[in-house]
Amino acid sequence: MEYKAASLLCNILVFAVTLLIVILYFRGEDGKGDPAKGRWYLRFFTTLSNIFSAAACAVMAAAVCFSGGGSGSFMTAAVHIKFLATVTVMITLLTVIFFLAPSAGFAAMFQKETFHMHLVGPLLAFLSFCFLEQQVVISRKWILIGTVPMLLYGALYLYKVVVKGEDNGGWPDFYGFNKNGKWYVSIAAMLAANLLICAALRFLHNMFV
Repeated sequence: MEYKAASLLCNILVFAVTLLIVILYFRGEDGKGDPAKGRWYLRFFTTLSNIFSAAACAVMAAAVCFSGGGSGSFMTAAVHIKFLATVTVMITLLTVIFFLAPSAGFAAMFQKETFHMHLVGPLLAFLSFCFLEQQVVISRKWILIGTVPMLLYGALYLYKVVVKGEDNGGWPDFYGFNKNGKWYVSIAAMLAANLLICAALRFLHNMFV
């Protein structure tokens, strides 16, 4: 019962705080709606991964409430969705810690809403998935399936930054993944890291099932 309550609390917190932050992303300094500002935030993997995590946490909270804590079809779907979402926010967290923060500064990466989006949200998703939600075993094939969200975003980033380019209405290389034109090195490194994260999350989750 304690695990169920803790899981529910973590999932509700992630969903509620992330939803509030995303709503604020779509509001200007005057408090009125600003769709252009919101769309600007939606280009970032951080924003998209946290939205995915919030949605997965909402599904998991519903499963915890209505599945009786068992391993029925609803809970099975919820656990697998939560796995995919947790992988994405762990990519966000680890990219910030080991790639972005050393150059941009840790203070800049963990202030205001980014404290939740870069750290607290991902950690709550990680802790709840690995240690509180062990109703369903994650099979080995999900290590590969877990790379799909990152690969989809990587394809979009590659098109916007490298193929289209900022001068033609694409995106600037805000993550620096195309530094010196070596986007292929970044993709290989991110894919390898993604697979390791998937394997680690699966191992930790299954260890307590």
